[in-house]
Amino acid sequence: MSKLSTEPYKGVQDFYPEDMVVQNHIFKVWREIAERFGYSEYSASPLELTEIYTEKSGSEIVNEQTFTFLDRGGRSVTLRPEMTPSLARMVAARRRSLKFPLRWYSIPNLFRYERPQKGRRREHYQLNVDLMGVAGLEGDKEMISLAYAVMKEFGAQDSDFQIRINNANAEDFKEIAPNIVYDESLARGQAYYTGTVFEIFDTNPENPRSLAGGGRYDNLLEMFEVESVPTVGFGMGDMTSSKPTIYCPMRKIVFDLETRNIFSDVGSADPAKLDISLAAIYDSETDSYSSFLEEELHKLWPILERADMLIGFNSDHFDIPLLNKYYPGDLGKIRSLDILKEIKDAYGRRMKLDQLAEGTLGKNKSGHGLDAIKWWKAGEIEKIRQYCIDDVMITKEIYDYAIKNQKLLFKEGGILKEIKLDTSAWEKPGDNKMTFSLPF
Repeated sequence: MSKLSTEPYKGVQDFYPEDMVVQNHIFKVWREIAERFGYSEYSASPLELTEIYTEKSGSEIVNEQTFTFLDRGGRSVTLRPEMTPSLARMVAARRRSLKFPLRWYSIPNLFRYERPQKGRRREHYQLNVDLMGVAGLEGDKEMISLAYAVMKEFGAQDSDFQIRINNANAEDFKEIAPNIVYDESLARGQAYYTGTVFEIFDTNPENPRSLAGGGRYDNLLEMFEVESVPTVGFGMGDMTSSKPTIYCPMRKIVFDLETRNIFSDVGSADPAKLDISLAAIYDSETDSYSSFLEEELHKLWPILERADMLIGFNSDHFDIPLLNKYYPGDLGKIRSLDILKEIKDAYGRRMKLDQLAEGTLGKNKSGHGLDAIKWWKAGEIEKIRQYCIDDVMITKEIYDYAIKNQKLLFKEGGILKEIKLDTSAWEKPGDNKMTFSLPF
């Protein structure tokens, strides 16, 4: 018997934890924007009777481009290649009881039996958004506004993409976005669409392709022989949402540690000889601050493992070696940025966080490390927690200021001085060697 292959089926993808981080971000953006516009999520089985697709697209396309088979009852069944026929079936089933307009969205996985190539797999996920019951320009504008909002939420600039429109006057949509253009060559299934059609097109020369597309299809329910409802919608696939123009923002963890003791207590200058009382972090993915006592550090590990970058102050020299004492792996495999090291490399000397806070932010630290040790001995945990989180806040604000202004300020002898920094590489995508495989 031949050895079993570890490769997935041709044209589909395994999603390891690091892949799920990206996919979950894409889905999160899709859901947030759709629901911000008042849309409700629906779903359906990926299995449909084949006739629903032959009625819409013809038997030739279905036979050549879908995964179709006979079930044990002899019925022809197809793994859905698109979501719109399922939507039409569901709405037709309750045509008389549903209250229009309907604002529905879904994130189905879709299957097409075609040759895998760049940007196309045999299975992918797709955002589908449909507005049913609003005719004409009003509905078209709403749909294009939603698609534009998705692009902006992903961090795309207007120069990164165009919204190309046909069967409509592009000037009617200029209030939505400056990058809307008329394209008379745009033709998205003209037998299917009944009015406005549009595509979001990537202007990156390395990825000249459609990122999303849709339009008006007012005859959607006709194949079920029920009264038609004016409909406009669009789809955007996950394969395009993770490509050059649209980026999954870096997950940055800003962190700080407090200890129970000092170097003289342990007779060593090795940070790993000290004991942690509390760790505090800022997580850019959740835009929130949190803290962990020593016995809670196991809850911190999955967060750090899924970070794109750790950010600290004196973290390379102190915090990471100390935290590694507790971690069942090597945190050195996670990309990190030590602001103090960047300052020393640029300015030739070390600097206190308090100096930078006063000069750059006009504020001071709420305490010092020795205070945290006194609070620990006195059992005043909440004071330690607030002090450590305050330090993380200051570190984050200093980092943000440096990114924006390419410099930091500090006070010395009552004089405000400047440290010029080249931060251009700080947030460039890099390799994170963490395997995401530890069993937490």
